[in-house]
Amino acid sequence: MAFAGFPASVLEFLRGIAANNSRPWYEAHRSTFESAWLDPARDFVVEVADALRPDVPEIGAEPKVNGSIIRLQRDTRFSHDKRPYKDHLDLWWWVGGATERRAPGFFVRLIAEHLYLGGGSHGFEDALLLRYRRAIGDGEEGERLAGLLAELRREGGWHIAEPVLKRVPAPYAVDHPQPIFCAIGRCSRWSTWPIRANLRAPAWSISV
Repeated sequence: MAFAGFPASVLEFLRGIAANNSRPWYEAHRSTFESAWLDPARDFVVEVADALRPDVPEIGAEPKVNGSIIRLQRDTRFSHDKRPYKDHLDLWWWVGGATERRAPGFFVRLIAEHLYLGGGSHGFEDALLLRYRRAIGDGEEGERLAGLLAELRREGGWHIAEPVLKRVPAPYAVDHPQPIFCAIGRCSRWSTWPIRANLRAPAWSISV
């Protein structure tokens, strides 16, 4: 089916799960979650992938939970926060063969008040991290990336992921001219949109 928008009840569900983050509340409202989010999300995942494919031939998408639809349940095994569910809804399209969240890709996050649109990578495996640091730490590529990120900051409205390290890693000197880029362990950017905006990506709408 063609994507026809998300019903307003998906926002009601998000407000409810934020205020009543418990298994009994979720089970009582599971049908709303499935009809207002899961069903239209499957169509949305396919439509966005089709729209991106001419420019990104390796775009990956799976219109299912644990594919492009990120599961609502939280992993609380190693967290002090034991709330069982997230208070937001995520979708993910990756570039290349791996569904792994560290692959580069595009994401959508829906919360009750805003829609987040972004792209990049949540982190790098060791081998890729070394290649990335070499590429941006040795002159031309680093300068080009610095210029691109500076341009995004001038445009405004974009948030750039901060470095995950506080110091420049070896073998680069602490006064390297691009220290923030050598220290970064992930690379992503995103923007927020008011939920009532007329968003099309390619055909997003919150129906009422």
